[in-house]
Amino acid sequence: MSAEQKPLPKWLPFGSLLLAIISATASLMIDRDSALINLLCTASGVFVSVFVALELIDRYLAEQRKQQWAKIRSIVYSDILAHLCDIAAEAIIYFNIFNLRLEPDLLARIASGREKPNRGTLEALRALAQRLVWMPEEAFASQDESGSDLALKFYEAILRDLDAIQDVLTPLVVQSSSEQQIVDALLEYGSVRRKLDSAAIAHKLVAIQGVVPHIAQLLEQGAILYGKIYEAMD
Repeated sequence: MSAEQKPLPKWLPFGSLLLAIISATASLMIDRDSALINLLCTASGVFVSVFVALELIDRYLAEQRKQQWAKIRSIVYSDILAHLCDIAAEAIIYFNIFNLRLEPDLLARIASGREKPNRGTLEALRALAQRLVWMPEEAFASQDESGSDLALKFYEAILRDLDAIQDVLTPLVVQSSSEQQIVDALLEYGSVRRKLDSAAIAHKLVAIQGVVPHIAQLLEQGAILYGKIYEAMD
């Protein structure tokens, strides 16, 4: 059985540094001019070596991140698409702004773009957002609840999708992707979501209404984000 390897003494680095200082001092005392030249050359060589090493490490890590992102890119983008489509499908059901008997393929068009983006899904998302933008909040009111009450129920139903996009998927894209248009669209989606959060909390506390326009903005930005991913994956 081989003997257990002993760790290096803790004093070794400090001892080496002290020895280097003593050697340099002795060289200066013996031949100052030659010692200075040697020290400058050594320092320059160390600086260049460290710079080259750091540059090589940085490039290696960047290449590693690039390769890792290439492996998960389609998975991450597909997850974002799925959440956007699920949010849109919930909006159609909650707000009932389309006559599904006249447009029976609407939900199918949205569902078809959950994993791989397509033009039909993008057009459906845009149409949904525009319809909600055009309709006043009062159009969604009933005898039992206001339009914002309905919007608040919808908001609570999609919180899981919103959290997944903002807390899990957006950081992955921001840290790894070089596709700046998608990064910018995701960050803007997060900004719109935060405004919706504030409106929902305010309505919960004092029933100030005004939640529906923020839902419309969320769907509108969702369609923009879907379009950016569609362009990148097409």
